Amino acid sequence: MVDVNSAARVLVFDSGVGGLSILSHILQRLPSLNVSYVMDDACCPYGEKADAYLQERMQLVMARAIERCQPDLVVVACNTASTLSLQSFRQAFSLPFVGVVPAIKPAYEKTTSGAVVLLATAATVQRDYVMDLWSRFGRGRSLIRLACPELVAMAENKVRGQSIDTSQWQELVETLRDKVNAELKGGESVEAFVLGCTHFPLLRDELMQAWRDPCLWLDSGVAVAERVADLLAPSEQAQSRKSDALGHRHKGQKIAARAIHRESNTGEASATCWHTSAQIDVSLAERLASHRLQLAGCLFE
Repeated sequence: MVDVNSAARVLVFDSGVGGLSILSHILQRLPSLNVSYVMDDACCPYGEKADAYLQERMQLVMARAIERCQPDLVVVACNTASTLSLQSFRQAFSLPFVGVVPAIKPAYEKTTSGAVVLLATAATVQRDYVMDLWSRFGRGRSLIRLACPELVAMAENKVRGQSIDTSQWQELVETLRDKVNAELKGGESVEAFVLGCTHFPLLRDELMQAWRDPCLWLDSGVAVAERVADLLAPSEQAQSRKSDALGHRHKGQKIAARAIHRESNTGEASATCWHTSAQIDVSLAERLASHRLQLAGCLFE
């Protein structure tokens, strides 16, 4: 049972540190939350592993994370996990779940005529829902889908305080540029990049500087934070939603609607980090502290 005089407990889940890009938006929007950040670092990265294996793995990790953290709401801060397991999570657990979707719709809405480039993992760029978003919102304009698994490792290394290899980075960017140019239609230019993996916003500055040409760089962080705030809003509207939700299988929505966003936002968030590897490296532990996260330990100990 949630104490109505305390902040809500929110679990943010990712394969590694990519979810930190989502977490930062959530804490900026709702600074009083009690957050548990769970990373399945023993299985990172997700984007190149078989779907069946990942689905079984994520159910195991999520069940353990919910048991340990007792959240009121779960944010699946990983595109691969969201597309593969969000529905099964909602069926298995009586909690509200918020997933992430590549910002393809806003990319077309915020631009006028140029192409949109989706940078994501190999798993995400092949998903049917990506093509569905394009068909619904692309208005005949190009969507260039590029798998960039190397960026996941680079983002993980950056969070650990490791410098990006200049020659490797330059080679990657030039390869991306060649692939984009090969798919552009005559006279077409890139108007927006969609960062379709939560790791990628951690490299936004480097990508913008390397690409040089002016364009929008979009991710889902703000939209996810707003969705979390809406589900946890202590308003008459939320109370109405709570009443309407009686008997609904997602009883967690009813609990969360009455529990959160206390009158005072002056306190700092209580934020802990769980991992699945036997031991976490010291450099990562130090960097997590800069994100206001304290290590809680291995999820399976």
